[in-house]
Amino acid sequence: MKIVVRLAVVVFALLGVFVACGPNESDAPTTLRVSTLPTLSFAPYYIADAEGYFADEGIEVEFIASQRGVDTLPILLQGDLDVWNGAVNAGLLNAAAAGERIRIVADKGSIPASGCSYVGYLARPDAVDADGQVLAERLLGERVPTSSALTSMYAIDQFVRSLGIDPSEVVFEAMGMGSRAAALEGGAVPVSSINEPSMTRLLQETDLVKVADAVEHVPGLPLAVVGFGPRMLDDPDLADRFMRAYLRGVHTYAEGPTESNLAILTSAIEVEESVLREACWPAISSDGRIDTDRLAAAQEWGVGAGMIDAVVDEDTYWDSSFVDRAARAIDG
Repeated sequence: MKIVVRLAVVVFALLGVFVACGPNESDAPTTLRVSTLPTLSFAPYYIADAEGYFADEGIEVEFIASQRGVDTLPILLQGDLDVWNGAVNAGLLNAAAAGERIRIVADKGSIPASGCSYVGYLARPDAVDADGQVLAERLLGERVPTSSALTSMYAIDQFVRSLGIDPSEVVFEAMGMGSRAAALEGGAVPVSSINEPSMTRLLQETDLVKVADAVEHVPGLPLAVVGFGPRMLDDPDLADRFMRAYLRGVHTYAEGPTESNLAILTSAIEVEESVLREACWPAISSDGRIDTDRLAAAQEWGVGAGMIDAVVDEDTYWDSSFVDRAARAIDG
């Protein structure tokens, strides 16, 4: 009997070891739904996914295609989207001001303080003089394409003013990037803002002329951001793991057109390698922070333009704690 008891103890002990070492449901990766577009400012996501940075944090990302960030804000607040990405728009700021569980948590594309930016202004040859300067009279009463986002509208407003034109003398019209390029090429508009890498492709393949760079008018302005909704804000551990992977992606992205980055991005955003090598890549801050002072200036303009009711305090819409912890973990 004693022998039987001892054997039973050994058997159950071995079974315990087997169970402990076997597959554990809690070890399964956490799936996060992340809004994306096949554009260059989403490069850190595609790189982080391909390089295994999300997997290292026990995360599996499900990329949700979204044409406009403003359209996915309700989905984020309902909990059907975990990480929101898009331009800084009035809807985002108003939602935060109204007490909704949403915060900007990282940079995803800003105008740098100097150098080239991924946003420029192209014009048709008949809209510039011999020196390549925009003929102001060619814009009067004409449509000027733009995005409907607050910061994009602010940037195009500053560009038009730099030409000595009052914005009331042109007709701003919201258009997607593809529509802007087609309108320029077809002669429907004389000038338009164009993002990279579309700008480089158009300069390579058409007779359009680059007349300005956004860095000349709105240096440091945040254009695209990462936003967290209720699920991430209520689960700091998960949010921190996500942010570590994202910032690692940003750091690898900052290495520029390496062979690895080019291989990942030519597939993810379906752009020719020759275009990516020549294009000015979006500036994304290595520590994830945004320039809230520049954003405040855009908001003040937005109040005057009737886009928002009041300037929203940065503590209401911005939470730097996630990028701060992630940066320390990566650097440490």
